[in-house]
Amino acid sequence: MSGQAARNSQASALRVRVLPGGEAGAGDGDGDAIDVFEVVGAAGPVIRVRAPLLFEVGEDLHVRIDDGGRTVDATVRVRGHAGGVSELEVTDGAWP
Repeated sequence: MSGQAARNSQASALRVRVLPGGEAGAGDGDGDAIDVFEVVGAAGPVIRVRAPLLFEVGEDLHVRIDDGGRTVDATVRVRGHAGGVSELEVTDGAWP
């Protein structure tokens, strides 16, 4: 049960935003990142999110991950969708 609480607190501290321009590091500030995800969980390199948009399974997205004071630009791959939740796997970037 305590592991579940740790995952939920980690998820609440996470913010994942899509970077425009197709590459990690694109743009020149936080105003360039697009906030479309609600993070519902995270474990290792996998982040579970809800979004009003449905990205294709296998699609690579360039994102900015804010993790309680630390910000990382990374590439994530959409692993799948189930019950309104999508799984994103960090494939390039220094997170977690």
